[in-house]
Amino acid sequence: MIAASQFAIAQNYTFDLKTRELSLKQALNLYKQLQQYYELAQTLNYAGFYQMQLHDGIAASEYFQQAKNIYPRYFILQD
Repeated sequence: MIAASQFAIAQNYTFDLKTRELSLKQALNLYKQLQQYYELAQTLNYAGFYQMQLHDGIAASEYFQQAKNIYPRYFILQD
């Protein structure tokens, strides 16, 4: 519940960037600790989108790659 709340704050444009970034990092850490991989992948994708908004393509690419690596390890993809 706390991780989801932190993720919601990270996505909320009414908060300043520092608050959003801190909430995003907290959500990522909590989802890792809780081993909630679907939510972690969603949050990593959002972190990539967030970095794209800040024009940091390298950081964005790293987050997208982390999210991409989660799917084959924890989810069965069907054709």
